[in-house]
Amino acid sequence: MSCRAVGPQVEFFPEGLMPAQVLCVQCDKSEEHCVCEKYCTICQGQLDVRLCMDGLYYCPDCRDACDVSLADNRAR
Repeated sequence: MSCRAVGPQVEFFPEGLMPAQVLCVQCDKSEEHCVCEKYCTICQGQLDVRLCMDGLYYCPDCRDACDVSLADNRAR
């Protein structure tokens, strides 16, 4: 399987500014408020999937393989 996810393009922010909060691309809510069915964008697995910086959900194996960072909104 490819690490290229089908979906929206990643938005880059000038001068390293990061968005205040990463939102789910389906419902525009943060991970803790998202009620979407959560599954990995790459393998469709449902175990330990988390929202990542591109607004999509990934399992740990696909996150590592594709070098995708978690969207850790809980620290904000």
